[in-house]
Amino acid sequence: MSEHCPRTTGNRARALARSLEACDDVLGVDVLDPNEGPHAEWTVEAALTADRIPARVVTELAEADAAILQAPMRAPGVHQLVVAL
Repeated sequence: MSEHCPRTTGNRARALARSLEACDDVLGVDVLDPNEGPHAEWTVEAALTADRIPARVVTELAEADAAILQAPMRAPGVHQLVVAL
């Protein structure tokens, strides 16, 4: 199966979500497929309780070959990280 096959990409998104959930400073993670989310690709959204993106989260994103789309602050000390696969 191609790496860009929707099923494979969805599996990669769910694997990334599991990896992010195991990181400190991650409150929660959602996986959105292109049909339900606001983006045209699979996205993973994570709520972080850190002033910046923790190194372990960056490592997980790099290993998953994920691109950061947005990282806005949602409240003092809480960021929403949106990444695409």
